[in-house]
Amino acid sequence: MRFGARLSPKQADIFDVIERQSGRSPRHKRSGNGGIRSDVLASMFGGSNVVKVHISAINKLLMPQGWRIVCVSEGSAKGFYFVRRSKLVDRGTGRGIKSPLGSA
Repeated sequence: MRFGARLSPKQADIFDVIERQSGRSPRHKRSGNGGIRSDVLASMFGGSNVVKVHISAINKLLMPQGWRIVCVSEGSAKGFYFVRRSKLVDRGTGRGIKSPLGSA
């Protein structure tokens, strides 16, 4: 179980590596954006397409809990994966909703 989502062993391994490097997760409070380079993650888990498929499946499981894995590019073809809070989601429909608190 990761953030309330039941992941397969390989998905859990991928999630743990990303979370450990993220610096944004509640279990690892560090400053900065952090993240792990996409090419490093791909070399660890069998290629970029394998990683993308697993991350897509992980995100579907994490979305109801309000988390997701994102990839941000920093001026090159390589990106950095990290875990972050997702927008508010209606658990019934899976669609985004507006915050009752308004925007900050």
